[in-house]
Amino acid sequence: MSTERRNKIYGGRTAFIDLLFNVLIGFVFMFILAFLLINPISKKKDIEEKAEYVITMTWPKHLDDDLDLWLETPDNNIVYFKNREQPMAHLDRDDLGHRTDKIQTSTGQFITFLDNKERITIRGVTRGEYTVAVHYYSNHRSGDHTDEESNAKQYMEGFPVEVLIEKLNPYAVVDKHMIKFRYEGQMETYIRFTLDAEGNVSDWNRAPKNLMRKDAEIQGRVLSNQYLDENSQTNRGVSIP
Repeated sequence: MSTERRNKIYGGRTAFIDLLFNVLIGFVFMFILAFLLINPISKKKDIEEKAEYVITMTWPKHLDDDLDLWLETPDNNIVYFKNREQPMAHLDRDDLGHRTDKIQTSTGQFITFLDNKERITIRGVTRGEYTVAVHYYSNHRSGDHTDEESNAKQYMEGFPVEVLIEKLNPYAVVDKHMIKFRYEGQMETYIRFTLDAEGNVSDWNRAPKNLMRKDAEIQGRVLSNQYLDENSQTNRGVSIP
């Protein structure tokens, strides 16, 4: 067999093998792509979009105060900074005032973004009553003369703390309520709302409920007398339309 004929035969086989190999690679690529489309990789954003309700608390950015958002679910679990994760709800961030508003860059420099905000996400619907409350945990301001005057003014006038409750599917504002806080240890019930089997609000009220006492009973702790009275909380809030 001549060299020219041999090259034609083997060259044709090589080209055919290359074609089959490329077709195989194409099928493998299409299979992987189809698999990814059927089973997309879960991302944080995807998880957040599955939330049913979002409860957001905000207070003035210039204040270096630590307030805590509390939520009691129908299964008697209480979500707050010491118990952030529950089966159907979780606290996204425990805001400690200005101490959690600093971000360190790659150069070691600190940048401050003042943003006093806490958020609790309800991931699924459980029929029953939910209670939302806020506790004034601490005032981080120093004890110089200027701050003493500021604290005295705050005690007399108070500062606004707003809680916004949003339903995501479909979107609706369930409640927006503001209460003024004046002193450390103050705890206020913002709303008690009931969800039906379809996840809609069927009833609500602002009757006080002492979640701190309830949590202490669950944890087996003893509270001081100022937290033992169920009616020690006074709802001095003003609804914001």
